[in-house]
Amino acid sequence: MTNTNVDIGTFAISPADTGDTGICNLALARIGCKRITSLATDSSNEAVKCRDLYISTRDALLRVHPWSFAITTVSLTPTTAVPVSKHWKYEYSLPSDFIRIVPEGHRHHTLMGNTLFSNDSIFILEYVQRVTDTTQYDALFVEVLALAMALALVMPLTGDKNLRIAVGQEYEGRLAKAWRVDRSETSKRQDLSWAEARRFSIGGR
Repeated sequence: MTNTNVDIGTFAISPADTGDTGICNLALARIGCKRITSLATDSSNEAVKCRDLYISTRDALLRVHPWSFAITTVSLTPTTAVPVSKHWKYEYSLPSDFIRIVPEGHRHHTLMGNTLFSNDSIFILEYVQRVTDTTQYDALFVEVLALAMALALVMPLTGDKNLRIAVGQEYEGRLAKAWRVDRSETSKRQDLSWAEARRFSIGGR
């Protein structure tokens, strides 16, 4: 984490709020719902909804931008020495924690499902990984993830359309801010376009 406290609406995020349960509680507080005791074991309706939405919401947010905290590099070796098509000589299995490729520096390649194709006998893959350890999250990512969860939960838990609009606007503003900060601290990265990002966002559901 790069910061210990950031604001989410009128709520301050402290280190205690950055676990999976804490992030969900920030989301629930934003939409006026009661806190949960544990994302894993709480049987309340709020906890059940959080469990239904948390993993997909987190992974979608990781996918819309090459967050610097989530980028890693691995050397891939081909799964077969036999040419796989007239276009590609080698195929490689993607890592199990693969979310999206970081395009800069890569030669020609294509992705099909969980397989990468290339003409390189060894492929150095730079990618966004699925980070489940919340202590590795940047503070702004925590803020945006909490708002993404709030946006996902607001209608199932409150049915308040006006609140959904307000949370959606706040989410988009905080997401744009987080992108700007993250990009300013790294070399050039390619984001999805804003329209593509909105399709991945919870607000598009």
